[in-house]
Amino acid sequence: EKVVKITEEEAEVKFREGYKSITYLLEHYDEICAGGGDNVRRYLGTVVSTKDPSGLVGINKAMKALEGRADDFIEYTEMSNEGIK
Repeated sequence: EKVVKITEEEAEVKFREGYKSITYLLEHYDEICAGGGDNVRRYLGTVVSTKDPSGLVGINKAMKALEGRADDFIEYTEMSNEGIK
């Protein structure tokens, strides 16, 4: 499988989509939880929905593409890895 890199601009758009997804999840958590565990995982991007994909799907690539903007590469990498877990 070929790994496709994304540009910093594409990564920034993806990062913003991910931020919107996680913000929506946090603000509507009780409502989303009522739909069951898979519903929560859809918002986290761990259960992929073709109908309404989470902004967090593929966030790893976005984080990798944006690492050059970090003031502290090591801190950025550690925080990125922690956030992806």
